[in-house]
Amino acid sequence: MASGKHVVEPSSRALANLESGGFIDLENEAGKLPQYDSATCPDGVIDLSGAINGLMDDVLAEEMDQFSKTYEFAKGMTTRYGDVMGPKELAKAMSSFINRYFGSSRPVTSNDILVTNGVTSLIDMMAFGMCDPGEGIMVITPTYMMFPHDICARAGVSLIKVNTEPIESQFDEQFAPLLIKAMSRAHAAALKDGVVPKALLLCNPSNPCGRTYPRTTLIDIARFCGRKDMHLLSDEIYAMSTFTTAAETDGQALPSFTSVLSIQDDLPHGVFAENIHCMYGASKDFGCGGLRLGFLVTRNELLWRSLRRLVLFTWVSSFSTAFFTHFLLDEEAVGRYLKTYRQRLQAQYVVTAQLLTKNGIPFVPANSGVFIFIKLTDWLDHGEDLTRLAGSRKMRLCRNLLHEAGVFLSPGELSLSTVPGCFRLVYTNKREAMPIAIKRLATALEEIKQRPRSQFSWSAMSGLDIKGTMNVEEDITRNIVHFSISGLMSFPDRPVAHLLGPNGPVHAVSYSASPGTYILTGSADRNIRLYNPASHDQPQRYSSAINSNKPPGTIKAAVPEGRLIQTYAAHGYEVLDLSVSSDNERFASVGGDRAVFLWDVATAKTIRRFGGNAHGHTARVNCVSFAGDGDSLVISGGFDTSVRVWDAKSNSAKPIQVLDEAKDAITALAVRDAEVIAGSVDGRVRSYDIRMGRCVTDVIGASVTSLKLTRDGKAMLIGSLDSKIRLMDRESGTCLKTYADDGWRNEELRVQAALGSKEKYVIAGDELTAGTGPADLNGDGKIWAWDLLTGKLVATVRVPCPDGFEPKKRMLGKDGKEKERSNVISCMAWRSDGWGDQFCVGGTSGVATVFGSL
Repeated sequence: MASGKHVVEPSSRALANLESGGFIDLENEAGKLPQYDSATCPDGVIDLSGAINGLMDDVLAEEMDQFSKTYEFAKGMTTRYGDVMGPKELAKAMSSFINRYFGSSRPVTSNDILVTNGVTSLIDMMAFGMCDPGEGIMVITPTYMMFPHDICARAGVSLIKVNTEPIESQFDEQFAPLLIKAMSRAHAAALKDGVVPKALLLCNPSNPCGRTYPRTTLIDIARFCGRKDMHLLSDEIYAMSTFTTAAETDGQALPSFTSVLSIQDDLPHGVFAENIHCMYGASKDFGCGGLRLGFLVTRNELLWRSLRRLVLFTWVSSFSTAFFTHFLLDEEAVGRYLKTYRQRLQAQYVVTAQLLTKNGIPFVPANSGVFIFIKLTDWLDHGEDLTRLAGSRKMRLCRNLLHEAGVFLSPGELSLSTVPGCFRLVYTNKREAMPIAIKRLATALEEIKQRPRSQFSWSAMSGLDIKGTMNVEEDITRNIVHFSISGLMSFPDRPVAHLLGPNGPVHAVSYSASPGTYILTGSADRNIRLYNPASHDQPQRYSSAINSNKPPGTIKAAVPEGRLIQTYAAHGYEVLDLSVSSDNERFASVGGDRAVFLWDVATAKTIRRFGGNAHGHTARVNCVSFAGDGDSLVISGGFDTSVRVWDAKSNSAKPIQVLDEAKDAITALAVRDAEVIAGSVDGRVRSYDIRMGRCVTDVIGASVTSLKLTRDGKAMLIGSLDSKIRLMDRESGTCLKTYADDGWRNEELRVQAALGSKEKYVIAGDELTAGTGPADLNGDGKIWAWDLLTGKLVATVRVPCPDGFEPKKRMLGKDGKEKERSNVISCMAWRSDGWGDQFCVGGTSGVATVFGSL
């Protein structure tokens, strides 16, 4: 496909869709593998992910065959347009069907029916019809995995998740009050974030849980929507896919299906039929996904008329509507069909449930839908190396089952499930292969369980086994507490790994969250790279564009090379800062693009992009940090003098807060609880309490280049362009200690400082060039280390540059302009926020160097 500078890019909203729809990418991955066929490919992948109903294929084939014998193909009825919503008889037939099977509180007429080419189109249409851009639709999780895409892709609407994890069962009426409280919390949180909820979208029967909401719970939900002036929209596409089984929870039979259309008007509680809407289709109960038919049932005349103008985009097929009209009008045939279908559905569920039970695979009992929600939480922490399979722990398990067991399941993560390790298993499509599929699953899960728990999972927590005596020194006058461990606290001056690859200066390094196994680097070549510094078993990797006279593969580094795991490419300009989320599944990056990029670690794709528009930074973005509960916020600081607070969980393109008190560029950020601390070229550090709206300013006097908080948050380490590093008491604003040396210089470039070895040391990079500084260090970049308590210089460590790498590069000065420098060490990070046994530095050479222990 053609690409290049001459190609005009799509719109930003179109490009944003490339960052959503995770199941589409997963489906494409699975589709490239050989597919199961009992005769021609018995070892192929058995796809149990898609909600395809094949139980009634034989009956439908007979119905279609009989209809085609009487359909007048020769008169062009198939090839002509037909009515945009099909024949009028279709709406009449559907209204009659609804009245017979949905128990509507008032008779549904053909005027209440809107016909489209599928429920997917209806969801998009209803998002447009119920909300203005920036407003929100609430969904109760877990839910249909495509709701986020269908709601947000075109309508500019935000999805508001209602978390049900603390609730034992959202489908039991005894827990309805807790469900309503969860909805209230989500509603209030959305309003606080500036998003007005305009509707609640239900999936009833639930996809993926295979359960239905009891009537009393539906009434409570309708009353909640009434109080909040919201629409209640229910996707009831599995309404007839219900059955009775021996499946019980705590001895109680599961509730049967109740439609929202059956809810009576309740004026005192604000419940009106006009605000309650139902979606139905031919795809699931009738196994006719290929007909592409969806039906909206609404008693809201104004909404119906508004949406009627949009059905030109969802024009239905003449043949599809003719066949389905013919079928629905034969009420006896429909009755026979549903009776047979429910019998087969029940039987297939029982077979599948028994197979799962026999093979020790836990699942949630169901009585509706065409799927079972299985729970594989116990298998999440076994087995897979991050470098081998992409994704979160849940997605890695999904890919393990796909590639090793040959079974494709839909991950609950995509259905917004907060319970890790759930998967949706569809049992109505590959009936003959179901015993084979479940046996494959059981075998693969048993094999996984035998493996040691993963040592490579970013989410795994491993303690550091430290032996020695602990001494506590306290500077009473300065309130500095310093911990040291005997025998382990000498400065780690031994380089243990080079991280090669960037073609240009490394501007940012960041460790993964605890235990800090991995390192991210961001560089002037616009790329971000993920490394495991402890892996030396891979062949050496080098960028073909590295400035070297030696051919790739012949360069030898005196220091071992870490393993390059992944490269992340989306930036159009240099990368200047990185921040990793606490769960290690996301990271944020910023640079010259004037935008904040939010990445999925596993897929190497951007999830969100904040800015790059009228609401974003107007110049280079220098620094970024996660904040808030669950890393729900992203904070960015830029050359435009502003700090911007972004909501990482909503789809809003606007920052939720802009802090613009600085008079010059923001160069450094630190975050603690509700506080955002920003350092600026104007020589000030501003501490914002974003909840209380307060700002406290500390005057440093020189341009700030670096900012770190101590672990207790009581002090901050500030680097500045007067060749000094200061430890400041945050409460009093006094300087506790200054770190400097005649040979150390930081007057022009952004050179970072950090705390290390459990806050025993203050370390900093160096902007000196060859020919300056201590004679024995000329030619190499340098790291300087001071004792935190005494302020004495305790180490000056050379940073060796591998053969074939030219340390002379162009760097950004304080004025934002490039300057040629060599041997500059400008960025650094210490594992576990200064409490680990390893640190990493980067600079002009384009090589990141790791010191300490592997």
